[in-house]
Amino acid sequence: MSAALLTAHNLSVSYGERRVSFVPDLSVGPGECVAIVGESGSGKTSALLALLGLQPGARVTGTVSMFGSPDVLSDRSRLTSFLGSRVALVSQSPISALNPTMRLGRFSELVLRKHDRSKQQAREQIAEALSAVSLDQDILRRYPHQVSGGQAQRFSIAIALALGVELIVADEPTSALDVTVQAEIVELLSAVRRDRGMGLLIVSHDIALVSGLADRIIVMKDGEVIEAGETHQMINNPATDYARELIGAVPQLGGRTS
Repeated sequence: MSAALLTAHNLSVSYGERRVSFVPDLSVGPGECVAIVGESGSGKTSALLALLGLQPGARVTGTVSMFGSPDVLSDRSRLTSFLGSRVALVSQSPISALNPTMRLGRFSELVLRKHDRSKQQAREQIAEALSAVSLDQDILRRYPHQVSGGQAQRFSIAIALALGVELIVADEPTSALDVTVQAEIVELLSAVRRDRGMGLLIVSHDIALVSGLADRIIVMKDGEVIEAGETHQMINNPATDYARELIGAVPQLGGRTS
């Protein structure tokens, strides 16, 4: 089995004396998708951002290893070197991560130039990546306010592809999109994982959304992991009442839930 891209042990996120998230064990391998699910306030996004060192003001303890490197939480420079080059964050509001005064073409070029691409390499790689996510080259002439939420999310995934990252970390990547576009983004992430062998760690409140994408699911409630396992087991035979409630809340054809 290939070495894990990301592992975490006893990851704890606290503000003062209040612990908001605790994940005892987490790993993501090449070509694998792991989903962390739970309702708002369950601690799932806090855990995800802590993995990337993006929880300012929080006390984060535990160990996080990336790409075989020892604990990156204790080596900020090493963690920073991985962000953008080997791991990319796809947020729930991709438009807010863009510069509103800058055309997308200029923005993408600057991002790739920052990671040591020449101007020509940057243009060629973003063109190839846009094609992979089914976006027309014309989008590069637009400003962020001139694209839809779905287009912005595809563009953010294209940036990750152009950078050649090995792991995508996605925080509620479809929550701001309508149902049809949600399905398109999930299919795109699935194709990226399958075709490029990328690892994928996704946070979502929607267990139905991730059930067709994830290999393993971690369920969180009130800042704690209450259940974790293979997706088919979690969906068909959940061990906790809370997981059963999440699954039971998924609408079924004919208006039934099960």
